[in-house]
Amino acid sequence: MTRMSKNEKRVLFLRCFAKLVLFAERQGIEFIEISGYRTLAEQKALVEAGKSWTMNSRHRLWRAKDIAILKQSRTANGTIKRIINWSPQFYVILGDYWEGLHQLCVFGGRWKVRDYGHFEVK
Repeated sequence: MTRMSKNEKRVLFLRCFAKLVLFAERQGIEFIEISGYRTLAEQKALVEAGKSWTMNSRHRLWRAKDIAILKQSRTANGTIKRIINWSPQFYVILGDYWEGLHQLCVFGGRWKVRDYGHFEVK
């Protein structure tokens, strides 16, 4: 494989993420982005709070997003609302698809410390 520049990897990430959005829609999976690009200060704060374990996050390079899958829930009064579904099942469906898009696509749900909502390009 030819070595890719940082900008080429950013373009690859955006193209793959757009495909992921369309795939999720076809599967009936609705999600929201909960984290995209992070500044150095934001990443440092996450590391200090124990919510991230690296200062070298791909979020800092515009090549990662964290998502939360939504599901419908009915309140006591019958109102339907969307809430976050943290069950790994649907994240794995998206992760399998993501990893099949390109050899540089990484799904955080495969890591030793699982991060099911994380999608990145190495």
